[in-house]
Amino acid sequence: MNTVKFILAIILITISNSLWAYDFYAVNNGDTIYYNITSDTVPYTVEVTYKIQSDSMNYSGAIIIPSTVTYETLTYTVTSIGDNAFEACSDLTFISIPISIQTIGRYAFSSCTGLTHITIPDSVKTIGFAAFVMNTNLTTVNFNAINCNDYGIFARNNKLATLIFGENVIRIPNGLCKACEFLTTIYISNSVKIIGDQAFRFCKYLTSIHIPDSVVFIGDYAFSDCINLQYVTIGKFIDSIGDAAFENDINISEITMKGVSPPLIKEYTFHNVSTNSIVCVPCGSSGLYQSASNWSRFKNIIGSMKFNINITPNDASMGSITYLQKHCESDTVIVEAVAKPHYHFLCWNDGIADNPRTIILFQDTVFTAIFAIDTHSVTVLSNDTNMGTVSGSGTYKYNQMITITATPKPDYRFVKWHDGDTNNPRTIRLTQDTVFTAEFSTKNSILQNRNVGTLSLYPNPVQDVLYIDNCEQIINKVEIYNMSGKRIKCIPVNDTKIILSMDDVCQGIYFVNINTKQTNVVRKIRKD
Repeated sequence: MNTVKFILAIILITISNSLWAYDFYAVNNGDTIYYNITSDTVPYTVEVTYKIQSDSMNYSGAIIIPSTVTYETLTYTVTSIGDNAFEACSDLTFISIPISIQTIGRYAFSSCTGLTHITIPDSVKTIGFAAFVMNTNLTTVNFNAINCNDYGIFARNNKLATLIFGENVIRIPNGLCKACEFLTTIYISNSVKIIGDQAFRFCKYLTSIHIPDSVVFIGDYAFSDCINLQYVTIGKFIDSIGDAAFENDINISEITMKGVSPPLIKEYTFHNVSTNSIVCVPCGSSGLYQSASNWSRFKNIIGSMKFNINITPNDASMGSITYLQKHCESDTVIVEAVAKPHYHFLCWNDGIADNPRTIILFQDTVFTAIFAIDTHSVTVLSNDTNMGTVSGSGTYKYNQMITITATPKPDYRFVKWHDGDTNNPRTIRLTQDTVFTAEFSTKNSILQNRNVGTLSLYPNPVQDVLYIDNCEQIINKVEIYNMSGKRIKCIPVNDTKIILSMDDVCQGIYFVNINTKQTNVVRKIRKD
């Protein structure tokens, strides 16, 4: 019987030890915080932990962790936040990590979806694997841990946008922000010497990175698969850049190297980065880079300028800037503004329209390329202004919706537009220069094209000469439009007849607009 009681006691102790994860708890500013004793001799230390293994959801709101806590007359220094201490505490909105904290355990704050900002003090020496992963609303981190090298601390935080490293940080840990897709701003302090492997891999919204002079080593895959990364600056004391450090960064257009001597890189350091990307090096160092192993793959290694030049489009959706040449010896830059489809370059912000443009630098210079949306002309004609009038002619922006209208005069009716469309008013999405002719007829006419008066226009098709005879009515002028709406001829007449040379007109379909004092008549002709 005693043996049975002893076994039951052991079972109860085992269950109790597996259920309760803490040695004691204490209240600080109204919050109950649970602790494990990590040293029961001088110096007395504890770690923050969770309440029970099956319920880590025991912290919520704003928690302030004290630097010391008293239990059974002894004062303990809080030096650690234990493994899983705050894991999945989705209602935790604020945490204060005191300067006594030296260790943050594995998964300590993982899936704390209520946290938006975190500051890690420089007292922290160790941060466990995935300590802050999946904090899906975390946007800003101030990272001050001096020499931490634990993996994946902030990995897969899909709202993390800003990361600031403190002025004493020496090492950026491996995989620190791997797959933080929306990370756009990284401030690397001048104390950092090492950027760890995969530190910023898959940060696909990162567009530029400035690596300071203090950095001597960039790890393998550190910035790989940052597919929107465009501009990279690497400091002057870099020794080596790891394997595939910038692999698959397909949009890198410019790499600025501040070191006179090229750092060691491997075959895949810039794998899948365009060989046409510009590599700016100190003036006089281009030959060293061009002959260095694995740097020679780049076709545009050029000397950096004494002065900085920054050229941007007024609207990146309309166009971009291409540097055609940079001559560091003469401080000369040749740039070109390249418009995207349906836009065009107007001029630079100083009013000069040269494109490409050669610029000689005498100081740091900023330019803006001014782009504008394409415009197209619409010409709306009446086949006979005695029968009806039209509206809608003008100049419009590309893709703009416009309305053209044909208005018949009394005893006349609108028949159709020249392309057969019978909508009136008619709405058109404009994509090119266009001519529309409204065809009118008398109300009792079944003809869609009615010759008016005694106007004669022949031959049609025409080859060399077009004859126009308006009997006794004086012709003021004759205009010829192509099918895209561009006027290619305008001839003043002041006579009843005209012989019009067509030698300089290409084969195709045209509209001839004959203007008299009494009327305006449009005829369609074909040039063979």
